[in-house]
Amino acid sequence: MDPMSLVAGALAAGASQGLAESAIGDLYRRLKLRLADRTPEDADLDDETVALAQQLLTAIDLRDAKGVQIGNHNTQHNRFD
Repeated sequence: MDPMSLVAGALAAGASQGLAESAIGDLYRRLKLRLADRTPEDADLDDETVALAQQLLTAIDLRDAKGVQIGNHNTQHNRFD
């Protein structure tokens, strides 16, 4: 997965967690702060930002999640019975 998709997926997954767990909330806030300090001209993601995104996705347990997608060009058909 490319770094931009990884970061976007981590932000989406982190936001969907409600940030109740402190470890996930701390990683999510740190990632958002790193991105907030960037300028629009600064398109490249540094290694620390990508590492934070990877840590956040690792901390979030998506095994029982419903309707979660990470990455680009996905197709999703949900059926919750």
